[in-house]
Parts: sequence; C-alpha cells; structure tokens
Amino acid sequence: MAAIWTIVFGLSVPLGFDPFEIFGELFILFVAGLLGLQIYRYRKFSGAVEKQQTKWVVIGLAISLGGFLVLVLLGGVFYNDQPPPLVDVIISIAISLLFALIPVWIGIAITRYRFGMWK
Repeated sequence: MAAIWTIVFGLSVPLGFDPFEIFGELFILFVAGLLGLQIYRYRKFSGAVEKQQTKWVVIGLAISLGGFLVLVLLGGVFYNDQPPPLVDVIISIAISLLFALIPVWIGIAITRYRFGMWK
C-alpha cells in the first residue's frame, strides 16, 4: 500500500494534479484503518512491555502533533496573511523540531522497555 501511495504522490508533480483531490477520502480511510488495526492489536495481543512501549509512542505523537497544531492555530489567529519573515522562520524551526522528536520518543520506548535500561 505504501508503494502505491509513493507512486501516486511521485507522479502528481510531473503530471500536474493534486492527489488529495482524487485520493483524499481513500487516504483518510487508509489511515483510519491502520489506526483501528493498531488499537485492536494493542487490546488483544499486546503484553505489558508492548503496552508500555505503545504508551511512550502515543505520548510522543500527542506532544509533537499537539505542538504542531498549537503553532499552526496561533499563527493563523495572529497573522491572517503572511507572518513576518523572522516569525515564519521561528515557527518553521519549531515545527521541524517537534517532528524530529517523534523518532526520539520511539527510541525511548524501545530502549526503556526492550533493553531494560533506566529501571
């Protein structure tokens, strides 16, 4: 499925179409299906260690995505058109750092409960 999305988005630029106009609903259903499968797997098959790892990842995603939403919403509230260049750069750096933290949270989840560190 990931290969199909890669091909669709890769061909969208040379062919000049917006893939979200055509495949937007499919993408939302795909992500919702993946989320549903993860919840099912968490509730039915995960042990204590896997549940703790999942909690760390979910906390990290919530912090990163929540921070992203706060920055975007505050930017939209205070700047209707285009923010000043310095503010735009600061917001872009903050968003990049928030998304760069996602692999850090995953790493913490793996090392904390996989290798027995920090106990």
